[in-house]
Amino acid sequence: MGIEADKYGHCVSCHRCLMKEQVIDGKVQRRFEPDYKETEYFLNDGSRMRVAICKKCLGIISENDSKSIMDSVKKGWEIETQTLVDDPKYPHWTKEKRKEYLDRYNKLEIICNTMGKPEELLKRKLEEHKRNK
Repeated sequence: MGIEADKYGHCVSCHRCLMKEQVIDGKVQRRFEPDYKETEYFLNDGSRMRVAICKKCLGIISENDSKSIMDSVKKGWEIETQTLVDDPKYPHWTKEKRKEYLDRYNKLEIICNTMGKPEELLKRKLEEHKRNK
């Protein structure tokens, strides 16, 4: 089985949908389930990436899951950018722009989860990661 793509409103780990439709003031709206959480990862270019995650997965994921999480996110980017290329509302999203975008973003790797880590530690981890490459 291939890598499951990360999708908006779904857990990045187990891929369960964390959204529901609910009628509010007579209008159908999408809302996050109570189980919806977010976590943030520090990437090898110094940026941060927030992802949706369910409470259960948040409690059990570890640094060992970083590669599978990043692979899932990258697969999601591939699908989303293809959707943009195929949509006439986004004429600036050409195949070439998509390739450039994916070439740049596919180089990203998770260094660590940022939860509870001071900025100095994140900077040290980034420097260490660059030295080891």
